[in-house]
Amino acid sequence: MVGGEAALIYHKQRNILLARYLLLCFLCIVFTKNINSQPTVDVPTLALFDRVNVEIHAGNYQRALEIINGVIEQGINDIVLEAELYWGRSFILSRTGRMHEALESILHSIELDPEYAGSHELLALIYKDIRQYADALQAINRAIELNNQELHFFSNRALIYMHMSQFERAMHDIHYVFNINPLFPNALLVKASILGNLGDFHEALLYADMAIYTNPTNSEFFRVRGRIHYDLGNDDEAYADFTRAIELNRYNFSAFEQRARLHIRMDNNHEALNDLNAALQLSPENFALYELRSAVHLDLGNIREAMADFFEFIRLVDDEETIAELEDFFEYHGIEDLFMEVWERYFAE
Repeated sequence: MVGGEAALIYHKQRNILLARYLLLCFLCIVFTKNINSQPTVDVPTLALFDRVNVEIHAGNYQRALEIINGVIEQGINDIVLEAELYWGRSFILSRTGRMHEALESILHSIELDPEYAGSHELLALIYKDIRQYADALQAINRAIELNNQELHFFSNRALIYMHMSQFERAMHDIHYVFNINPLFPNALLVKASILGNLGDFHEALLYADMAIYTNPTNSEFFRVRGRIHYDLGNDDEAYADFTRAIELNRYNFSAFEQRARLHIRMDNNHEALNDLNAALQLSPENFALYELRSAVHLDLGNIREAMADFFEFIRLVDDEETIAELEDFFEYHGIEDLFMEVWERYFAE
């Protein structure tokens, strides 16, 4: 069973995405060759899976998504395979900042195949990214219940605990992973993030360096180390790491955001605006980006654009108290007419 063995090898090498798609193709072949049943996947569909794999590893997420959507529209009469497709769709959507669509897809995948632990892990990471940490914790705990052999489940739970400021629990999970594999890349990176959140930036930098040593082509690893350099005031090193993160994955909207913050600190507001525009194109539902771009527009004297972005921020967070405070601010500065003009533009419906 060459396909299954190849998937296992890639899985052990932590190339999880390639492993899943090789396994998916292998399962398709098995089902197609079953002479006692109606073939569920034909040869052209197998070719599509191969194309998806190629596009993802080339960073062409939009093209990969189009291929997956095409396969879904064709219809597959096997629940497990359909669940895999929706998992892949959710993965790509989450990587490109379309979190609510990603959430919808992974929930459908879990509905089709509720016993697959990896789907619950992806659900947890999506909940984390949209700041629903309690839901994220529940999802990753379910993943661990289903499969407690996957170390990255524990390191990702540590990451969620970190966002919940439960640092002792986060460290407990990281040390559990280190007891099994002291050079597990994701655990090294998460420990670097935890230490950074605790203000131990020099120790955090050591772990980030080790993480990159173990996985030198991961965009997120460079972004995290860049953030540590940023906190240390190492602007040149931070810029280099954020730029490398973007080179490795042009869809890493967080790297664009953090490089924008670095530009702001260095009084490079035009460069900051370019990075924020790129980040928002990749993650249009990210309300924090609108707030930050509003501040940049304000510094550049672009009052109307600043207001438009701040209203979009308010619309996304749906905070009536913030709206009232903003109205008072504009009235105090004698520009309430402009406030009403932009209000009607964004909230007329």
